[in-house]
Amino acid sequence: MSRPRRTIAAAAVVLMAMILLAAGCANDGSSKINLKIGTLLPLTGQRDQLGEAGKDATKLAQAQIDTAIRKNGSAHTVTTISTDEGPDPGVTVNSASKLKDDKASCVVGPYSSANLLVATNQVFVPADIPVISPAASADPISKVRDGDLINRTVLPDADQGPSLAAFMDRELHGVKGKTASVGSFDSIYGTNLLKSFVDSWKKLGGKIAGTTAWKDKSDYTKEVKKLTGKKPDAYVFFDNSSTFGRVVTQLIPTKTWKANKTFGADALADPVFTVNPTMFGMRGIAPGSPDDTPAGKAFDAAFGKATKGKVDRQSFDAQAFDAYILCYLGAVAAGSSNGGKIADRLREVSGPPGEKFTWMQLPEAVKALERGKDIDYEGASGPIDLNAQGDPTSGTYDSWRIAKEKIGIGEDVPYPPEL
Repeated sequence: MSRPRRTIAAAAVVLMAMILLAAGCANDGSSKINLKIGTLLPLTGQRDQLGEAGKDATKLAQAQIDTAIRKNGSAHTVTTISTDEGPDPGVTVNSASKLKDDKASCVVGPYSSANLLVATNQVFVPADIPVISPAASADPISKVRDGDLINRTVLPDADQGPSLAAFMDRELHGVKGKTASVGSFDSIYGTNLLKSFVDSWKKLGGKIAGTTAWKDKSDYTKEVKKLTGKKPDAYVFFDNSSTFGRVVTQLIPTKTWKANKTFGADALADPVFTVNPTMFGMRGIAPGSPDDTPAGKAFDAAFGKATKGKVDRQSFDAQAFDAYILCYLGAVAAGSSNGGKIADRLREVSGPPGEKFTWMQLPEAVKALERGKDIDYEGASGPIDLNAQGDPTSGTYDSWRIAKEKIGIGEDVPYPPEL
């Protein structure tokens, strides 16, 4: 399947809408929709806490949809098919195949970028099923020839670099003239984040003491020497918690490295570090939701009420909520539960030039779509505004700090930042 095919399909939908409008037959809300939304979330494995919070967020989205259907009297039925992404691509592909066999029209997930690429290549693209990932942030996803089927409500990795630099500028009371040592795992994730951060750091007037990358190994003596040799003002890491944990054990004896001088991106906001006093004070940013908007505040309150305060908010929960809502809005806009037709409308309903509706105005948004109007959905995670690659063009990062038995969440860091 290729992008031109999807573009032609979109053009056909526009032409048909024009014909219907000319005949005085605009959508009057009579379209019957029987929509099955699949969820492919990490319910087992290292990211199970993220997946469970995401599952609760999709349940909350389903409740909002049910309310909108009742209020509008729409001839819509929306049900969830829940599956486990699992810890590896094999489990993900099996779950994806189940969703296809169970006739899911739109899928929320997976969280892992690697799992997303495998599942879409083997299952979803051949089956013409759109996916909206709340967490798969790898930059190469933007370049996949997917026929417009892959979308995400999380900002791409490269966007974290500028926002992290802006956060550090705030935390360090200005970075002009200050030095940073930057280390990363030798992967697409680490390499792209390192580059985007270094570029942004320099724009703010900061200096780079040195950069280094590593593979998964047991001895990091050479890398540690390079990181600490020039006694920088700050350390910045783009790595996973497993590898970084081993790097830290060799940083500690240097007496130069300190956690309170250390910053990181989303992968290091890991609860595993909250039991190690050596790590207390480390901070960074991770995808989140705005605390200072009506939509963000309402989502936080609704999530707490729905889970009765027994489930903590996690990264990507607001993004999972929005992905689920967008599946429904795409189906309403298309007047169909056909996956290909939904894909043709997803990006359209997520941003301008339509009339803006927040998730709290879901009934009104649906009514507008049923009348043939364009909408601009603003979600719990922010404006979203998907571009031609299916990536959000604006959003919010949460700042975080590691403390005893918890990761504290601080002020929002918007994207794009003002550098």
